[in-house]
Amino acid sequence: MSELERALRMGDDESHVETRFYLNPFKLWSLVALLLGGAFFFAWHAVRAGWRPDTPEAPGTLALGALAVVLFALALVFRREARDPAPALEVTPEGLRDRRLGFVPWSDVDNYRLRGGMFTPCFGYDLRRGVRPERGALFYRVTGTLAWMGGLPRRNFRKAMIVGGLEPMLEACRAMRPDLERK
Repeated sequence: MSELERALRMGDDESHVETRFYLNPFKLWSLVALLLGGAFFFAWHAVRAGWRPDTPEAPGTLALGALAVVLFALALVFRREARDPAPALEVTPEGLRDRRLGFVPWSDVDNYRLRGGMFTPCFGYDLRRGVRPERGALFYRVTGTLAWMGGLPRRNFRKAMIVGGLEPMLEACRAMRPDLERK
């Protein structure tokens, strides 16, 4: 057990490392508002074009309606995320407690890293091959494949969405398991 880990367990204030990380509610609610605005915009144009079938916009009515439904569904998902008071990620000596995937013991974590993304940096981790998360297996598989194609960790957190940034996440993981960090 490292000195920092021992200090964390004993509650030493001098070597305090943040271990709970929350999503930024302002950004989540802003995203919900933008998605709802887009959904209503496309729904309005779909309904308007549907009333006049002889106009050139009529063939795109179905596409506009489908886009409105998708944006509305995404708004509901992000609304649920914004209302959830639980931390997005909690780093403990036993493992990671991920709000989406449940508890992930350190023995199931293949690596963690801080990476630059397309628009913003992200912090993330990968599970060992063959390990299924406690919950959210489909979420991990779908988003993980998309992230992997972009060279990112399979489960990642964007800097813009985490209160306080990503560096404290990296420091907390380094304090618990420095051997799993991948550059």
